[in-house]
Amino acid sequence: MNREEAARWRDLFAAMAEGKTIQVQLGGEFEDCEEINTQWHPTIYRIKPEPIERWTWRSKYTGYVSSAFFDTKEEALKSIAGESVYEVVKFREVLDED
Repeated sequence: MNREEAARWRDLFAAMAEGKTIQVQLGGEFEDCEEINTQWHPTIYRIKPEPIERWTWRSKYTGYVSSAFFDTKEEALKSIAGESVYEVVKFREVLDED
């Protein structure tokens, strides 16, 4: 094992020790895994990306959801400027690095 591979393993094991989810790439898709097999190459593993929160608004009456997304709830509230027919909603999404 060279230094580069050791560094990859160290990052994966440290993340696992911190309670983060590790994923393995099988058949082109990443799946959560419970164990790391050091007999496989470390590049088939990754630390699962953390979800991010996005805010938008939707109509209370029709359910229409705006395609405008905001980083904070306050920004979303400002965009509807007190309109009572809308409510602010939160989404959580995971953005892959690919």
